Amino acid sequence: MNESFSLTSGLTLEYESLAKDYSVTYSNSPSEKPPAPGKPDMLNNKLASVFVEPRFSPFENFLITCGFRFDHSTVYDEIVTPRAGISYNFDNHVFYLSYSEAFRAPKPWDYTDGLGNPSLLPERMKSIESSVSFFVTNGLKINFTGYINTLKNAFVKEQSSTGYKWVNSGEANTKGVECALKYANKSFKSVVNYTYTQSYNELENFIPEISKHTINVGITYSFCDYFIVNFRAHYIGRRENPKFISTLNDKYLKLCTVFHAAITMMKYKNFDAQLSVKNIFDIEYYHTSNRDPDRYRQPQRTFILSVGYSINN
Repeated sequence: MNESFSLTSGLTLEYESLAKDYSVTYSNSPSEKPPAPGKPDMLNNKLASVFVEPRFSPFENFLITCGFRFDHSTVYDEIVTPRAGISYNFDNHVFYLSYSEAFRAPKPWDYTDGLGNPSLLPERMKSIESSVSFFVTNGLKINFTGYINTLKNAFVKEQSSTGYKWVNSGEANTKGVECALKYANKSFKSVVNYTYTQSYNELENFIPEISKHTINVGITYSFCDYFIVNFRAHYIGRRENPKFISTLNDKYLKLCTVFHAAITMMKYKNFDAQLSVKNIFDIEYYHTSNRDPDRYRQPQRTFILSVGYSINN
């Protein structure tokens, strides 16, 4: 390899054992705890993946990348997903354009649900993305991104007189723009980004569940080389639920803003530790649902403590 060309490749072998369905247990009385459910039936899958990604720089500040990934699965046979991109750095500003494909493999709870459909294929995604980054001043950066995503072979529930099963017949087209403002110095980092998204199905009907407006704010401060404090806020605009919400007498979930924080100790005498708080203000908020229940309550205030120790050779 030389300075203008490089090649990255790899091989991944996986084995997974996933539940065919969930287990159910019952209690004969509201005052009695139900017995522990039994282990569900399991289905096994083997996966082999190969990826290749060459990178070529014909002249300074200009980079071309391309590549592909080949997957062979005992469930969905074979699938190839290519990708390509170009980037150009000019006066410390960056322009980037990319095309990529991806997929979501069907899981046991997809192809065994209801009547079952062993012929269910992966959902396929094609994406085009372009972005421009500008450094306004030292440490201050503005980024504009636009993207178009097309999802085909989407899983759709097909009803019949004998029951239902999931089939590949849906399509989703998403267009969006994102604007991000970032500032960083030696001990302080911050980011604010806003995303506007529009998603429609193959009939040009607006797809519910996805908010048109989302905002993320993050602030990180390093007291020293070892201690870091992070604060984040996540805003989700109003979303339409696929089904009517009886408790609200409405089809829409209200907008919400959720706050999180974390205090991290990094590599202090070989110790790593983090105390994080999710949903600091214990906000009651929900995600959409197209099944029972009508909506899904999200986690309330949660404390998570993790500690690790590194053994140096």
